[in-house]
Amino acid sequence: MNSIAQLVLVCSLVAGVVACGSTGWKADVSVLGTVREVLRDGKTESRAELADLRGDPTLVAVGALAGLEGEYTIDRGELWITRVAEGDVTTEHGSGASGGAAIVLSAHVSEWSEYPVDANVDPVDLPDYLRSAAVAHGLDPSQPFPFLVSGPLSHIEAHVIAGDCPMRARMLGRAVDPPPFEVSETAIEARIVGFYAEGRAGEITHHGAKVHAHVLLEGGQPITAHVESVGLRRGAVLRLPAR
Repeated sequence: MNSIAQLVLVCSLVAGVVACGSTGWKADVSVLGTVREVLRDGKTESRAELADLRGDPTLVAVGALAGLEGEYTIDRGELWITRVAEGDVTTEHGSGASGGAAIVLSAHVSEWSEYPVDANVDPVDLPDYLRSAAVAHGLDPSQPFPFLVSGPLSHIEAHVIAGDCPMRARMLGRAVDPPPFEVSETAIEARIVGFYAEGRAGEITHHGAKVHAHVLLEGGQPITAHVESVGLRRGAVLRLPAR
């Protein structure tokens, strides 16, 4: 991240910290089914029923469906499920959505602090941006924390898993079978629900990553998908748990 972007970020976050109240969020991120267990070891059984999780306005969660048949996202109690079957993509949303989850990364946050993104953030710089945001906000970045983003995004690459993880397949140098549904957009308006986690690769994040995030696309074909890379554009809003 360039020095101007860092300065703008710190100034906006300091202003936000002064303005926000204290809710005592304890940096508690829950993990059911680690990335390693599910994607490497093949333990793709259901660990939670998603219908039991929806509706809680304090809950955010991301993960893969049982059997790796798709992805789901919970944004403050709002459940989205996208499945891929024989190349067809379907999305369930709201009270009618249900299914089992092989991976459940979740946190309860009763209040969020909002900060404008005042300078573009390239995909490669997103982890550093989130870490700087956490420090300026008073969070300990060595502990996992959830974050939300809404507004303009750039250079997003994402997928909906369909039985085989494309990221793991590429790491092993093999073809993806069956292929996922893929999203690739240079510029788009969307929402992101994610978790930042240092030193938790194989548990919370993929190998070599510090971020596990999903995107919510609400256009003509609503979709939630696993984010492989994404940048932020000026005008987006970052939300972190209020201290």
